[in-house]
Amino acid sequence: MSSTIPRFKGALLTRLQANTGLAGIQVSWGNPHPARLADELIVIDAATARQTPGSMGTRQQDERYTLDIIVSVSGPARATQQSLEERAFALAAVIEKSVTDWRESGLPQGVFWVQVEGMTSGEAFTPQGDTREASVVLTVAVIARTAL
Repeated sequence: MSSTIPRFKGALLTRLQANTGLAGIQVSWGNPHPARLADELIVIDAATARQTPGSMGTRQQDERYTLDIIVSVSGPARATQQSLEERAFALAAVIEKSVTDWRESGLPQGVFWVQVEGMTSGEAFTPQGDTREASVVLTVAVIARTAL
């Protein structure tokens, strides 16, 4: 199956790694293993797609998908959950602005629309109770066309 997802993920990775607002933040396509996970981490994660035939007589498919971007901020148990969560949302805001600005500066080939359409937040403690984490998962919606 032909898809724009890998190309889009690669372009998004490059864009986020070059963003000065994310300088010093670990940004990866999927889990950065074997690298050690940083206290501030952005992961371009799973996508869910559906494709429909393009215009009659063309060898194209219209593709719509959502892509999850995980923002994780962790720290020692003595850190307040509020401070970690506020930092996670601040990083998510930088990503959202970058995605929005991308529409004005030119999207990757075959991509016609991209926007952050939602988010969820969460928190976690390690079983040992020595670390806590706040996360924000951004859902990015993409509309694209791919050649068969």
